[in-house]
Amino acid sequence: MAACILLMMAGLAGCGDADRESGETALDTAPAAATPPPPPSRPPGGYPAQEGVPAGALGARGSGQKVAVTITEWSVRLSSDSIGGGHTDLQVINQGSRPHVIEVYSQHYGRWRSGRIPPGGSVTMSMPLQFAQYEVYCPDEDEEGSHRQNGMVATLRVQ
Repeated sequence: MAACILLMMAGLAGCGDADRESGETALDTAPAAATPPPPPSRPPGGYPAQEGVPAGALGARGSGQKVAVTITEWSVRLSSDSIGGGHTDLQVINQGSRPHVIEVYSQHYGRWRSGRIPPGGSVTMSMPLQFAQYEVYCPDEDEEGSHRQNGMVATLRVQ
């Protein structure tokens, strides 16, 4: 009986005929561990930004391939939509009437994001691109909605 009281005080097990008959122990009645949520799916408006976690150097000029990216309201145009792998410089020119940001995303290799590019401004985004498909888009959202959903998206294939 003393051992049963010590176990009950410690909360390790119950004593008594009811527990023996049902087969329950303290472990059986513990709440199940919460399962982690599934990984986030791709939201309809684009991918969430990863501020402060750049995957590439912005503004640095390298000696790799060059792709001109021209942006205006509701348009992203690439000088080439298919390139070879390796170091790449995206030379982004904002010919629109408002500031924009450009993001380059690959499901397998990461995300690069420019700073805010003013109208008439430009930036060079340097990054190593692996063989994959990349989305080049504006992640901004404003009163007119998602810039990406309004057409500011292009696909760059690295082959």
